[in-house]
Formats: sequence, C-alpha cells, structure tokens
Amino acid sequence: MTPHPSGRAMELYHATYTGTKNDILHSFREGARADMSLTGKHQGSGFYAWTNKDFAKVHAKDVLKERDRGSHMLVTVEDAVVPGRWKLDVEAHAHILSRLVYDNFHTLFQTIPDGAIDTGRGSLYPSKSHRLIYEEKMRLKFRKASGSFTQKTYNADVARNLDNGVFFDMIFEELRSIYPVLMDSVETELFQRITRSNTEYALKYIGQEPLPVKKLEVLVGKDWVETDFNR
Repeated sequence: MTPHPSGRAMELYHATYTGTKNDILHSFREGARADMSLTGKHQGSGFYAWTNKDFAKVHAKDVLKERDRGSHMLVTVEDAVVPGRWKLDVEAHAHILSRLVYDNFHTLFQTIPDGAIDTGRGSLYPSKSHRLIYEEKMRLKFRKASGSFTQKTYNADVARNLDNGVFFDMIFEELRSIYPVLMDSVETELFQRITRSNTEYALKYIGQEPLPVKKLEVLVGKDWVETDFNR
C-alpha cells in the first residue's frame, strides 16, 4: 500500500459473528474486502468498521440480538483512513454529510447542473433550491418524470437513516466527479478530524486490495479472547 501523504495508520474494528460453523471467521483468511457480504444492517455488501473499539464491542452484541450465527466476533484491521480507501458509513453519518452540504450550500450547489442527480423523488434542481439560514434548513427542488416539480425540506443535521445518507452521498459523488481535487481535500480534512477524535465513527472500506486482519477476538462468556483461523 502506498501511504496517503496526509494519512496515518490506525486500528479499525469490525463487529460481526463467527458463523455457526465458523464460516464468517474463515472468510477473513484472505483479508477484509470491499465486496464482502457480511452483517451490515440494511447496507448490502461491504466491509464496515468502527474507529472506537469499546463501541464496536457493544455493536457486536447488537448484531446477534435476533440471530443465532455463532459467537460474537471482533475483527481488527489497521489502515490509513484516507479518501479512495475509506468513506463514511452513510447511514450512521447522514447528519455529517448534510451538515457539510448546508455549510457550503451556495458553493456546492452552483457547481451541480440541474437534473444531474436522479433521486427517488425526481431529479435534483440546485438552481431552484434554497438554504433557510435562520432555520438551519435546506429547501430542495426536484423535477419528476412528468415534468412537475416537488420540494422537500431537510434540516442541516438530518436524521441518521439510510435514505438521508444515500441522498447526500449522491450529492458528494456528483461533486467528486466534477471537482475531484477539491472533494479529496474536503474528505481529507474530515478524516483528519476523525482520526484525532475519541468519538465513534463508522467507516466503509472501498480500497481495491484486501486488508490483512491484525487480530480476531471472540466473546467467551464475558471476556473477549484472541483467536485465530484454526478455531
């Protein structure tokens, strides 16, 4: 791996389970991959990890609340959290994405062509959208396939859910295609704050090569016990 100039390696923690026959555990023999299909709730395929180990342990127990898929397991990897290798988990951090859009509303929306982002409620029309500064809200306009317009108002800090996360991630992906250098800078600054913070953040791995597993831990009773692939 070629280190990103602004990135430093840090440990990240994936909460999951071993599988009834340790099949999930053994799937990590070749490393953690961006195309994995594991336990992300509503997320589809992907490898998701937390920046805070204690929070990841709590999340690991939540994963198994309604499942009988073996033992709770924590997978530790180490990597530089940088653009092109990681991105925010859009469901957990929709509010961060929406806040970035709100704070940079005019700069960002002046660059996105009308109709360039097709959403579930129609094509976004930035030229007809507005920021309501005193209310800390955004009133966004959408054009339906019929040609009529509809609007939706978003808070600057939206509720943390998948629909909101996917929508604001669409905006960032469109901006990335227009201004890759600028968006790389925005993400780098965000990731630098994350790596310095004690707050838990959820990230999604989007790198091309598998990440080597640094450590596997399984919950035995009340204790987390380090294990290996021969379990």
